Amino acid sequence: ARFAADQTPWGDQLEFLFNYYRRHGADNCAVCAVGVSAIEADSIPHSMQIHVRLLIKEVLNALVQILASGRDTGAFQFDGRAEERATLMLAALGGASQLQRLTGLPQLETVIAELQHGLAIQH
Repeated sequence: ARFAADQTPWGDQLEFLFNYYRRHGADNCAVCAVGVSAIEADSIPHSMQIHVRLLIKEVLNALVQILASGRDTGAFQFDGRAEERATLMLAALGGASQLQRLTGLPQLETVIAELQHGLAIQH
């Protein structure tokens, strides 16, 4: 509902997501809530698993909405369905932040730049 009511430009909303991952990448002790939830999903109580899955679904749905609405207004350009692009983006961000944490190399910024390029966003 927050994303539906938000009048912030779509590119800025997407940048908010990128900055979330950047903040976690800058602090080697921080762990992405989506990533850790996915890793630990099977070892937590069933009632909590339900909430974890809802969290990930909400993040993914918000990203789908940002991408679809951004494409509809001409802010983004990409092939395929917004659901597929959102899944790719979330997986790439999570994977890049884990790689960066392990290697200390700037994989996250590389992935963010590629994701922006794939949406025809110039920064």
